Amino acid sequence: MLPPSARRSLTSTVNTVTSFTKSSVTFSGKALWIISTSAFLLGVPWALAYAEEEQYIQMEREQGMIKGANEVCFF
Repeated sequence: MLPPSARRSLTSTVNTVTSFTKSSVTFSGKALWIISTSAFLLGVPWALAYAEEEQYIQMEREQGMIKGANEVCFF
């Protein structure tokens, strides 16, 4: 059996650790939510625009190759 003073000290320590852990988990969850939603809101449109730009570049290359092939055939 623990004396009352030791029990109070132990209870206080456990409450402090529990409170700190709960605060840390809550903060981490909120931070993770903010980071993930920001990544989706900024990253998805950027990735789509990047893919579209790459598609345009690829089309221009193909058109340039076709044009170059046509010029070679006429000479």
